Amino acid sequence: MASLNDSGRPPSAGVRVLLCAAVLVTSARPAPARGGVMAIDQGSACVGDCNDTGAVTIDDLLTMVNATLGSATVSECLAGDGDQDGAITVDEILTAVNRALNGCGG
Repeated sequence: MASLNDSGRPPSAGVRVLLCAAVLVTSARPAPARGGVMAIDQGSACVGDCNDTGAVTIDDLLTMVNATLGSATVSECLAGDGDQDGAITVDEILTAVNRALNGCGG
C-alpha cells in the first residue's frame, strides 16, 4: 500500500481499518433525495478541511482519525469538529470522507 501521509510511512493498521470502514459506510449510504440532507451531515460547508484549502484531503482525514484515537489533538483540525463539542467523532470523520469524495461545495 502506498504511503498516505507525509512521513513516508503507511498509516497504522487501526487507521487503515477506520478509513476503509468510513469509505465503505459512506459509499453504502443511499444518495439523499434532491434537496435533502443526509443524517450524517454536520452542517458545516467543509467538515474535515483542516487546512482551510476548500477540500478534504487524505492528510486531513488522517489528522481527524489521529485526534479521535488520541495521538493528535482536536486543535490540529478544528474543522473536523463539526458540532464544536471539543471532540472528533466517527460520524464527523464519515462526514469528512463524504466531503473528500463529493467536494465541499455548498
